[in-house]
Amino acid sequence: MDLFSDFCSAGFQPSEFWPMTLLEYRACMAGAEARADREVKRMRWAVWHVAVLPGVKKIPGLREFLGEPPVRQDAEQMQAIMGQWKSVIDQANAANQAANQKEQVEE
Repeated sequence: MDLFSDFCSAGFQPSEFWPMTLLEYRACMAGAEARADREVKRMRWAVWHVAVLPGVKKIPGLREFLGEPPVRQDAEQMQAIMGQWKSVIDQANAANQAANQKEQVEE
């Protein structure tokens, strides 16, 4: 009865259990576990952000809090990201210069 209880507590309908093969049961339960893991991750994300808002003195980084291993990047990926940042900064600088020139012309 443990399989049946676990199946029902995972949110599945009891009537779906009986015609199911063991392989189908395992697939459903793996999906339910993945769904639960995503929900825990969402909750941790929300808790982390709520804790950060009031200015907690010592709080772990979000990746550390979520228990995710750091993502390693190779030099090519880092250069691509830096290129994107440079593009954004260049656009912001150009917009600021245009606004400053417009203000000077209006004066």
